[in-house]
Amino acid sequence: MEQWRNLIHINRNFQKAVNLQLDIGDHGRIEHYIPTRSSMLILRRYLKAVTGEAKEHATVLIGPYGKGKSHLLLVLLSILSCDLPQSVFEKIKITDPETADLVTQIRKENKKYLPVLVSSVPGFSMNQILLFALREALEKNGLSDIAPETAFTEALRILEKWEKEYSDVYARFCEYLTEHQTDVQDLKKNLKRKHKQSLELFKELYPMLTAGSTFMPLMQSETIRSYQQIIRSLTEECGYEGIFIIFDEFSKYIEGHEKSGFAEDMKTLQDMCELADSRKEEQMYLTFVAHKSIHEYVKSIDSEMIQAFRGVEGRLKEIRFVVSSQNNYELIEHALHKKEGFYTSEIQERAEASYQLACFSHLFEKEDFNQIVAKGCYPLTPVCAYALLNISEKIGQNERTVFTFLA
Repeated sequence: MEQWRNLIHINRNFQKAVNLQLDIGDHGRIEHYIPTRSSMLILRRYLKAVTGEAKEHATVLIGPYGKGKSHLLLVLLSILSCDLPQSVFEKIKITDPETADLVTQIRKENKKYLPVLVSSVPGFSMNQILLFALREALEKNGLSDIAPETAFTEALRILEKWEKEYSDVYARFCEYLTEHQTDVQDLKKNLKRKHKQSLELFKELYPMLTAGSTFMPLMQSETIRSYQQIIRSLTEECGYEGIFIIFDEFSKYIEGHEKSGFAEDMKTLQDMCELADSRKEEQMYLTFVAHKSIHEYVKSIDSEMIQAFRGVEGRLKEIRFVVSSQNNYELIEHALHKKEGFYTSEIQERAEASYQLACFSHLFEKEDFNQIVAKGCYPLTPVCAYALLNISEKIGQNERTVFTFLA
């Protein structure tokens, strides 16, 4: 009999955890996604919100470590960036035609969203974290030249401050303007008129007067106002439908936050949720990723912090990443790639005997059992696959532990 290693190929890509910040836009990582019935239910829910069939703009995706939340969101952002590899679309179409129809609709209507990935930064307030994430998203997508109204007003404010408090700096600035064949009065007038060339000139000269620092108005302005103006610019000038914000590892942010500044940060998040829910023409979606239900965090945080947290909790709709037992067998099936002719009638007969066990007959129809468990999990016998899943659930992160064992 031909050796198993010549018949079976193990897909080792599933061992590596997905990192949204590092893997966004990586077609290789996206192409290794395994659509399952349960994951497609969640993807479909997000896509229905985007197409207007559901009103869920502010959500929290809840699921344990290692279940595939980040990989699912990576595929979602790929769809919303109109950059989904065709091979992944075909897999989605086979697993869930209804979800595939929604992907097709988004493609046809060219509903493109700017992905904004938020992660906690020690020592930064929530305002700073959100503004930093927005600035990073604009830079990564070649949109740095989009100037919110606050950039012009911030430049004018700085000029006024230099004029009143730092006369030597202001004088040097005026000299530099002369070299560029303009003067400060014309520059101020053009900044008030929102002339981008004048703003670019100010940004060019700013480092010469501030020991090389960069003019970053988004880091100094009001969060909500900045997001509103950027969304408007994206929709009016760049062909976007809006933005899709994902706050990954929200659990770690909550659990590691000190009492100081917590109420202010929660107020910012509450305002962002309200902004997402209030958008009509320019769309904004906000998703937090957590490992347990929002209300469970109240057991581990200070009583004063709980009160501040309630405002955010009440504005988020929970989406639970529920992975069925069937889903786990599907994952093994997709991780084991087999050549044609590997499966004999003798193996089929032995596997079918396992269908009499309650753990299989209560879970699968006979046809699904044969395809997903008997053939799909081979060379693992059905009972061996069952044992592997249950042991992995107890000692590790389930799916990732299973893939590591198989590899």
